[in-house]
Amino acid sequence: MVRKALLRFALLFFPLLIIALFWSNMQLKEQNNTLFMHEKGKLEQKTDLAVEFIKPIVSGVHFWSSFPFDSATDTSYSEKIIRFMEAMPNYDQFRILDTNGIEKLRLERNQEGKIIPSTIFQDKSDRYYFIESKKLTANEVYISKLDLNIEHGHLEFPFKPVFRCIAPIYDSEKVKIGVVIINYRAEQFIKMLSEHDKGSLFFITDHYGEFVSAPHDSAEFALQKGVKWSGMSSPVYQQVKALEEQKDTAFLANNEIWITTTIHLEEAYKTFVKSPSHNVQLVGNTSWKLTHYIPSSLLEQRNEPIYRGRMLFGTFAFIVLLVLSLVLANRDATKEKLHKRLNQSHQELKKAQTDLEEKYTDLKKVSEKLQTRNSQLREFNYLISHNIRAPITSISTLTDMYEDAKSMEEVHELNPKLKKITQTLSNLVEDLLQYVRILNADKIATKTLDLKEIIEESAALFIEATDQKTFVINTNLEAWNTITFSSIYLKSIIQNLISNAIKYRSHERDAYILFKTYKEKGVHKLEVVDNGIGIDLSKHGKDIFKLYKRFHKQASGKGMGLFIIKSQLEALNATIEIKSEKGVGTIFTITFNNIDNHE
Repeated sequence: MVRKALLRFALLFFPLLIIALFWSNMQLKEQNNTLFMHEKGKLEQKTDLAVEFIKPIVSGVHFWSSFPFDSATDTSYSEKIIRFMEAMPNYDQFRILDTNGIEKLRLERNQEGKIIPSTIFQDKSDRYYFIESKKLTANEVYISKLDLNIEHGHLEFPFKPVFRCIAPIYDSEKVKIGVVIINYRAEQFIKMLSEHDKGSLFFITDHYGEFVSAPHDSAEFALQKGVKWSGMSSPVYQQVKALEEQKDTAFLANNEIWITTTIHLEEAYKTFVKSPSHNVQLVGNTSWKLTHYIPSSLLEQRNEPIYRGRMLFGTFAFIVLLVLSLVLANRDATKEKLHKRLNQSHQELKKAQTDLEEKYTDLKKVSEKLQTRNSQLREFNYLISHNIRAPITSISTLTDMYEDAKSMEEVHELNPKLKKITQTLSNLVEDLLQYVRILNADKIATKTLDLKEIIEESAALFIEATDQKTFVINTNLEAWNTITFSSIYLKSIIQNLISNAIKYRSHERDAYILFKTYKEKGVHKLEVVDNGIGIDLSKHGKDIFKLYKRFHKQASGKGMGLFIIKSQLEALNATIEIKSEKGVGTIFTITFNNIDNHE
């Protein structure tokens, strides 16, 4: 009896244990991936934060450089700067240097935070930032690297991390007479960039290999300080140094997360500051590498509830299943036999039910597909019976006329008509073949597509319309941007919709087409909106997606586009609906249903 109880226990407990381990491991993986993506997104956003932080500093130095400056003894000029610096607690120094690098005006903040003018002027001609500033022209601003401040040739103590914002200045005759330099205390800037969760490690290095921010104060600005810190040889610091030479990356390995991103300040500023009224150009080569390291200990700490839950569940399952196995083992042998039979029957019934549900689901899909195919075949039959009849009747009539012709001259007069009819019939057959190819495609190749890329590629085909700036293609793809679909079909659909929006645009207003994605009950939907001339649906609604149906005489076309769009969507179990108001515009709504079931 004990042997049977233990065997039953093993059969019940170990599969459950495996499932529990698998489930908890999936939870761990999902939680780690969520943390990974969250931290990666936070790090990438710090480029925007850096630009937002820099913008007022750049605007400030450009503002002061725009004042005509003829004399360092202009007290009203100094008083304005002092009031300005008093309102800006992080502005540490304000200096005017002549073209030889000699200070002509120097205002600095003392330890009490008061702005005082200095009478001791220094020669900064050998400073790298002054040498770089010589190249500046009007409306250009230079930002130095982030380093420790140096006064009279020595590092200022206590150490003070700063960067310098520099712009050229001119006298009233527009002659360049030097540069204005604002020293900005960077502690708050560094703190903002290096903000991270407790327990993880964050590093900022510049493109000279200097640590601007690190978990250990001894590592920060070690090169400039001229010190060698023994901790620099640790595996973590060595990994940070190795990542400096690589492109931005993010990876999860050995239960540790490493994420890096590079802030190229001048490029980021140019990208994010695009106001027409802001004509300041940031020059230089300032960049910082941000590295975020999340050690395994922090991940394990975050995952502790999952580990604890797994342990509690395993213990509870062990006790319950052991007791249950002993109780079941005490049953009578005849009941055990009956139990086995009932259990077997139950398993068979459960399997049969599952098979039945799967077959029902398959039959339902087949039924829906057959309904769509029947509708398509009825449409095809209609096309055959109505569109081919006219040219065939015309050919028959011409044949009779050929037979009744009494001279070669009459025959020659009939030839152009016959050629026109045969060309019309050829075009019709080609259109029908295109439709048949869609119907006959049993397995349509699909893959994950970037909708924004598809739209941009399609827009490039209509560059003549978009270059005139009277037609704009807009997108709002925040809800979703990737979709599994046929690349050929999706490009054809997007191109047809853009073509129709251009062809039937209103000339009374600037035209546009908007591609907007959203989800409704988990289903991906694409809404395409234009402000064209619209369609009277009360008059043409039943013919919208039919072949050779055109609703506007002022534009050329075959009436083929919407018919092909609907056929291509139905081939991949997708649908399209239309709302339109004449003189206002049109809205197409495409619904992507169960597209992942296609190959």
